[in-house]
Amino acid sequence: MTKPIASLAQLEQVLRASGYAHRAGVLKSVARPCLRLVARRAEEGDIPIGASKLGGSPDVPRSFEWPGLRSRRPLSFIAQMNLGDLPRIDEPPSLPSSGKLLFFCDPLGRGESGRLRSSVVHVPARASRLGRLSGPKDAMDIPSTDVLDSCKLVFRRILSFPPLPPFACSESEAEWYMEQLSLRPNSGAHQMFGFPGTLQPTRDERHDLLLQIDSDPDLDLRWGVQGRLFYWMPRPSRSNAAFDRAWATMQE
Repeated sequence: MTKPIASLAQLEQVLRASGYAHRAGVLKSVARPCLRLVARRAEEGDIPIGASKLGGSPDVPRSFEWPGLRSRRPLSFIAQMNLGDLPRIDEPPSLPSSGKLLFFCDPLGRGESGRLRSSVVHVPARASRLGRLSGPKDAMDIPSTDVLDSCKLVFRRILSFPPLPPFACSESEAEWYMEQLSLRPNSGAHQMFGFPGTLQPTRDERHDLLLQIDSDPDLDLRWGVQGRLFYWMPRPSRSNAAFDRAWATMQE
């Protein structure tokens, strides 16, 4: 995607300018709203406690137990989303309006199902006084991928589209679609909700994208070879905020 498309009106303008106005109907019908995450490096001290962020250290109550600690292989902290920071969109089914989501995973811990060892934790807004926890205590083996510097986040409402054209088309039109509406690898396309920027086809439509973290040369962030990290939730559970049923995968 060369430039994010923020509205259906902007989509129509892009299609008219490109000579594909006849595709407006189908593309408007499949477009899904999502949130683009714009990440900028920042010192931990410049990010307020409880604010949305990538990398660095999570902000947690004293009673917090680091995911994976009991197995003696704690998970890497990936991101923290303050739900009160998120702009409201029509999709997905409603999430809690307050509190924080903490995302953890072990990018090297992939099971037979292809899922990573991962955890998504909801910290309620009513949680006791928060503190910034730099890492688990008494950990014998912390994953070597804990290298993502802390980053401030800004959220932007945009539209997302299927990874592949949702219609039969010529090779030239497919190339235009992939350039204009699909997400190129290694482009810093960090996102919540909407269509995922999957790099390989997936036929399982029973789950929704919760969070996508892309490889990002501006942040020196790479998942394998220009891959992407995805967090998913089964559709019946996202509206119930059953984050313990979320899982992570990585494509490269």
